[in-house]
Amino acid sequence: MNRQSQGRWVRDWYSVSVIAIRRWVMIGALLLVAGAGWLLFKQWQLNDLQDRAEQTIDQASRLAEQIAERDDYAAVRAENGIGWERLETARSAMINGSYQAAYDNGRQSLSSFKAILDIDGDLRGGIRFLAVRGSVEYRRGERGAWKRAQEQGRLDGGDWVKTGSDGAAELVFADNTTYLLRPDTMIHLGGLTGGSSRPAQQEATNVYFGWVELTTAQQANTVSTPGSRAEVQSQSEASVSYDRERERSRIAAFDGRVEVTTENGDRKTLQRLQQVEQVGQRLGPTRSVPGRPVLGSPVDDDEIDLDSRDRVALAWQPVSGASRYWLQVSTSRLFGSTVVEDRQRRKTRATLGLRREGSFYWQVAALSASGDPGPWSEPRAFRVAALQSAGLAVDREPPPLEVRDMQPFGTLVIVRGRTEGGASITVNGEPAVVAANGTFNKAVQMTQDGWVAVVVVATDAAGNVSRHRGRVHIDVF
Repeated sequence: MNRQSQGRWVRDWYSVSVIAIRRWVMIGALLLVAGAGWLLFKQWQLNDLQDRAEQTIDQASRLAEQIAERDDYAAVRAENGIGWERLETARSAMINGSYQAAYDNGRQSLSSFKAILDIDGDLRGGIRFLAVRGSVEYRRGERGAWKRAQEQGRLDGGDWVKTGSDGAAELVFADNTTYLLRPDTMIHLGGLTGGSSRPAQQEATNVYFGWVELTTAQQANTVSTPGSRAEVQSQSEASVSYDRERERSRIAAFDGRVEVTTENGDRKTLQRLQQVEQVGQRLGPTRSVPGRPVLGSPVDDDEIDLDSRDRVALAWQPVSGASRYWLQVSTSRLFGSTVVEDRQRRKTRATLGLRREGSFYWQVAALSASGDPGPWSEPRAFRVAALQSAGLAVDREPPPLEVRDMQPFGTLVIVRGRTEGGASITVNGEPAVVAANGTFNKAVQMTQDGWVAVVVVATDAAGNVSRHRGRVHIDVF
């Protein structure tokens, strides 16, 4: 028998407080909401990773189709089979629901195919600047004058390259090996050796000071500092730096394998996510470095309305073995100069205040307890624009669009120009990277000969559009 007595329910030998019942119901409801939120967040992460994997595989597949139409397709595929192997692995992983493996392999395949398509026609067989930001100079030989570097500019063995405090450069070699020169770096490019009896090989690249990151393709590549020599094996990713004030080198293997030696014969083999320092003629102990962070939000190329938001929250996934994180935000995808430089992030998120319009790029590296950085994350971009300022009419004016050059190189056409900061650019439908000052540089692959149209479209944050239509002559098919 039940009865109610002074706010309590009484049944036989025990009673329950109505207030207690309500409290437990509320706690249960909160737990259910928290659990549902966690499940939704994990599902969002999975869906985002799936979308990125699908997009990467789709981009790599389109580039593979372009390469298949070339006359030298059989030879190119035989020399660069890793790109197709990675693509098939990515597709299989996608079918099996292994989205991280699908994304990682698809990204590597896409990088390989882009390198193949970028090195074509008159550019084949040399070294060139793939991208240049800030102060970057080069000189021919030992006594040549220093000249300002230009994107797509050619380099030869024996040339020197240096970056200033705000400079960064990306180089690509004939075998698809890529170098990224960080600020305050100087290198001396090795020449080619070999003859009719054996294929040409690139001699060691010497790092006199600074920091170089490289990714090799089908051939090993050697990088020397004043105290060490690092042989980066094929299909590997590594970092080599030299501090000339402390006379100390740091060599890290982010993927693949690196053989490190000193002049007195000290030798170590670095496997994935291992590093060693050289002091004098000796190598220190091999240490582990953290893995590559995976960025979470915002999504790549996110657009932020400065009129409605004055902050952006950056988030990334935690990395095993990381003591803290190194966050960089820049107006350049090469991060030659930065607007945010924070090496003391303990949390896997950061909130930035937004003060002006423009395109921004961000990346994160994990740091070990001793401060050694692992590989950088894949960079992401976001655009900040005031879509409609308070009290003002909506922007109806098309953005300025100046196309300065359309230069054919074999089947590639290099398009350079300028628009307003914060606008987006497409060249024949392919998106181009726009710097904060509005300059852009885009290489597009042509699939027909004769006179072909090149259409450049600029779109500002309000949706206004400007178009430029030009023609170039392709005669190598």
